[in-house]
Amino acid sequence: VVTPASVILMYEAPKSHVPLFYEGKSFAATAGLIRVTALPSVGDERGVFDPSSLSYTWYVNDEPMKNASGRGKQSIETKLDFLRTKNDVKVVVRTPPGESVSKTISVSPRNIDPKLYEYDELFGTKLTSPINKRLETSKTVSLKLEPYFLSYQDDKPSSYRWLLDGFNITPQDGQVVALVPKENSYGVKQLTVSVFGPDKRLQSAETSLEIIFDSRE
Repeated sequence: VVTPASVILMYEAPKSHVPLFYEGKSFAATAGLIRVTALPSVGDERGVFDPSSLSYTWYVNDEPMKNASGRGKQSIETKLDFLRTKNDVKVVVRTPPGESVSKTISVSPRNIDPKLYEYDELFGTKLTSPINKRLETSKTVSLKLEPYFLSYQDDKPSSYRWLLDGFNITPQDGQVVALVPKENSYGVKQLTVSVFGPDKRLQSAETSLEIIFDSRE
């Protein structure tokens, strides 16, 4: 009798920022929260066991996670250790008769990647065209910041600092700014945006953009 015995580990970063309707995967930055889920396929001659009937023992960097382990506990949430370049999460899945199968996944933190996009109040963020380094415009333009993979917490949100030629500016909701050129004028401005996670010592990044205004008739 051949019985299946395997387990797949999948992880996500439930508290890392990605844009609304983003189709890619969300990754965790340094000290970010990850959720790892076990998808077992374990059986005997009678068939495959219901995953909720199995026992799960979780380890993070070889340390047993007793509170996260137990019957039916298919998922674990843990923060990446900021002192490690990679974090190992292991699960041992046991059947009621006592057979077991294990799997380990290694997760490394990703760099925070702040990007600026043109923003339209009607159509939203133009995610297909990030603005890199330079923008030329002859009219008012709204920009939105998307700080990919920056962590956030309900009780301790992320923060942003916007500078235009070194002077602080205040965006809408922290992430959208409208830039209005003077009539019949020409100029070059430097926009710099710094982003910070809940712990500024562990998560920070910066992006900058040269903006050339030309509203001359």
